[in-house]
Amino acid sequence: MASSSEFRGFPAEALSFFDELEENNNREWFLANRSRYDSLIRGPFDAFLTSVASEFGAAHVFRPNRDTRFAHDKSPYKTNIGAICRSDAGAIYYVHFDGGGLMAASGHYMMSPDQIQRYRLAVADAKTGPKLSAIVDAARAVGLELHEPALKRVPSPFGQDHPRGELLRLKSVTLSKHFGMPKWVSTKSAKDKIVDVWRSVGPLNQWLAANVGPSEAPQP
Repeated sequence: MASSSEFRGFPAEALSFFDELEENNNREWFLANRSRYDSLIRGPFDAFLTSVASEFGAAHVFRPNRDTRFAHDKSPYKTNIGAICRSDAGAIYYVHFDGGGLMAASGHYMMSPDQIQRYRLAVADAKTGPKLSAIVDAARAVGLELHEPALKRVPSPFGQDHPRGELLRLKSVTLSKHFGMPKWVSTKSAKDKIVDVWRSVGPLNQWLAANVGPSEAPQP
């Protein structure tokens, strides 16, 4: 892991690194530029995650290496970096940085079958379903985006004309904010912007904790 220090933002120079990596996505180039990766990307990421650990817990940073075993594209490295914190109730707190800039998200990502079953029943319920709709509407009103539905059709046994059909088609229930690369991303203010998103998803995460919870399936 790269060494961390006080968080000062995500350097704008990191965008150039991602652009160069996309053009030179091979082991030799990456190893020759590893010190740039550590100082421009991994170092600031570690510093940010350390600064929020007391509120959101320890984070898992995704490796820069791609899993190319079953991929048509054999490029060995990701042109982005992401990290995730996870609550005991199953909520995730995600931060992502790539050539397009910064993104933050929170909610339940890639729910397990038992979670999906509880989620759909709660969405369809006449009391809990409208509460979720109101939460999503309020989030969209302040610029957050709902995860793209995984299903094209409303799953059975629910009707295609269900008033909460969009929500029933979800398998990941997250809200996100794509910031791009405004000047504040390269300053300490980036921490506040990310944390503001994570906290603003609180109503969704509370609804999910009450109605879905973590997976109850046996872990392998």
